[in-house]
Amino acid sequence: MLDFHKTINEGRCKMNPRKIIVMRHAESQEDIDKTVYAHTADLDIALSKNGEAQAINVSAKLSGMLSGGTVHFYMSPGLRLRQTYEFVTARFSKIITHSFTVETLILKQFWGDVTVENRREIEIARYKEGVLVYRFPNGESGHQLVERFKLFVENLRNEFQKDNFPENIVILTHGFEMRIFLMVWFGWSVSYFERLANPRNCEMVTLSLRSDGSYILEDSLRMYDPASNAQHIARK
Repeated sequence: MLDFHKTINEGRCKMNPRKIIVMRHAESQEDIDKTVYAHTADLDIALSKNGEAQAINVSAKLSGMLSGGTVHFYMSPGLRLRQTYEFVTARFSKIITHSFTVETLILKQFWGDVTVENRREIEIARYKEGVLVYRFPNGESGHQLVERFKLFVENLRNEFQKDNFPENIVILTHGFEMRIFLMVWFGWSVSYFERLANPRNCEMVTLSLRSDGSYILEDSLRMYDPASNAQHIARK
């Protein structure tokens, strides 16, 4: 009898990945100094020195989670994402075969005309209206971002049907976008999504394949606590 997640087609094996690991990039210059946007395009923002160390340190943990075999990274465009990938994989065990695709569908939400000067005002408007409803001036709304990720998930599931698909995948993206991916994948409600905190830099969550072909979330997610955040903006 064939395994639940395998089919044989003309002698070639098709298999859903054992693990889907969703990971936020390491600390970047933007994470420690928002004024970096005054002189650097978002896609050109590099890791901080601390971020480089984070990526190096998380490499052994990720390598152990993969337990050898093949892994394919789906990576949001941007220098800080590419640097995270390079620092992490440079220290992988030799028994791990890795590859990557730069995937524009998991790009960070486009913030449009946000500047250093108007950022605070826009953030106030965004949280009052709701992060999924609000649309940045000449940018994207949260709902538009959700539609992008729905297309990514649909494409990803189709890729699972390819011959000899990798045993594991890593989705390397941003904090808010990690939450969007998980909401789309598991069909979470908006109210639950809004209670979640953004993952920290280099934080990972793992989806593991179950015997029925579905995936289970192995990690607990942090909940957002407005009382502990001095920058929280109450929605009216």
